[in-house]
Amino acid sequence: NLFSNDMGINDFHHQELIFEDDTHRVGKSDLEREIIASIEQNFGSFGQASLKNTLSVKHANEETNTYIIRSNRTYFRMIWASMTFITKILDAPVVLREFEC
Repeated sequence: NLFSNDMGINDFHHQELIFEDDTHRVGKSDLEREIIASIEQNFGSFGQASLKNTLSVKHANEETNTYIIRSNRTYFRMIWASMTFITKILDAPVVLREFEC
C-alpha cells in the first residue's frame, strides 16, 4: 500500500514559502544554492540530505524580487530558519523577508 510507510501521508505534500529581497536581483539557482549551503551550515548533513531532492525555487520574479520556494512539508521550517541566516548571495548583501500567505 502506498500510504502504509513509516513516514506518513503528509510526506507526499509540499509547502511553499514566498520571500522577497529588497536589495538586488538574485537568480533562482543562486538562491537555491545559498539556501542549501545555509541548511548544511545550520543543520548539518542531515538537513542538507533531507531537503536536497525536494527543495526548489519555483518562481523568481525579477521585477518585484519575489521568490517562491517549494519543499517537503515535513522540513519546510528548516528552510525557513536557514533563510534567516542568509545575509549575502554572490558577495552582495541581501535582506530576505517572508510574505504571510
